[in-house]
Amino acid sequence: MKKKFFLVGALVAMSVSAMFVACSQKNEPATTTITGCDCTIYDQDGDVYTQYIDYSHMKSYYGANTCSELTQAMKNLAGSDIRGANCK
Repeated sequence: MKKKFFLVGALVAMSVSAMFVACSQKNEPATTTITGCDCTIYDQDGDVYTQYIDYSHMKSYYGANTCSELTQAMKNLAGSDIRGANCK
């Protein structure tokens, strides 16, 4: 009788722990990988420039991982030289 009690208890404990591990979404890989961003830069003179920046350049020069981070980094680095930037 004691063996059945411990066996059932062990099975319940394993099933509960498996349920919590199986439902975790933290370790799922990202569905999209970014290869770069198309950026539109608005100059102080009213000129508009479009530039593609690949991911390695984004990471090494700007320290950005996403297009929104790249937009903010470009604004911070350029300061008053540009009116704005928008990267997608």
